[in-house]
Amino acid sequence: MKHIMRKLVTLSIAACTMGGATALQAGNQVRYATFEVKVQNVTANNAVSPFLLVAHRSDQSLFEVGAAASPGVAAIAETGDTSVLEEALEGANGVFATAKAAGGPTMPGKVSVARITVPYSKRVPVLTLLAMIGKSNDSFVSLNSYPLSSFRWAGQEKTVFAGNFDAGSEENTGNVEDFGPGGNPTDGAEGLVSYDRGLNLRGNAPESIAWGPKVARVTIKRIR
Repeated sequence: MKHIMRKLVTLSIAACTMGGATALQAGNQVRYATFEVKVQNVTANNAVSPFLLVAHRSDQSLFEVGAAASPGVAAIAETGDTSVLEEALEGANGVFATAKAAGGPTMPGKVSVARITVPYSKRVPVLTLLAMIGKSNDSFVSLNSYPLSSFRWAGQEKTVFAGNFDAGSEENTGNVEDFGPGGNPTDGAEGLVSYDRGLNLRGNAPESIAWGPKVARVTIKRIR
């Protein structure tokens, strides 16, 4: 968590915990808003790992294109494991809440859902979503620092597409045996987060799992 932690250490935030969400406290009153997030897998024949949501300050980021991925982001991109990132974020100033979609991978055409409750007062958090493109080396989808301030009332809903990224922590061999926990080819790893280039068709993975520029459709709805 090099990028976010570098920024977090300079912040001084009075925080309290309510309903599992860490919130900014303005005087003695903190208003909360709950959001439901749905992720639909729009690939033809790939999978998306259970996604992680992080509500955080707008002047922070969980990853940056052109910089090295943190261990937590790399773990999601390589295996779908969110625990490394969750542990790094636990108790961090400026991180208000996290939530994870339940169940297994989201298959083509299917939808996964999670809810997150955040402080919604003067300083409204942004939302970052992260999930692995299942049959890939180190490719992941992300809605990066999406502003929640435009959701002004309960029932308001917006749909956007997540971006595709490459964590740069593995070589993009395109070989099935290198996907997920079973493989970790690092000799040709780029070392930096970049925009994803899709499946390397010079590998042995079938073309049927190839993904285009859009992998995940994300719908965010304010519940209260």
